[in-house]
Amino acid sequence: MVLDMRIPKTQQYEQVVLDTAVSQYLAGELDAAATMKQIADGWNTITDQQGKDKQLAAYVASLGVAR
Repeated sequence: MVLDMRIPKTQQYEQVVLDTAVSQYLAGELDAAATMKQIADGWNTITDQQGKDKQLAAYVASLGVAR
């Protein structure tokens, strides 16, 4: 089980994008579909800025997975 992502910008993924969208959902400002879209769009933006391959390599390294 992995509790937290251990990649660059984890704080932005979880505490900015995710928490903001979930808070808006719980407040009734977004429906489920809009919440999921907001999270996906936000996470994709961060991933694109950081580089998908770089983020994947950091995640795999954090798991200690060897191929």
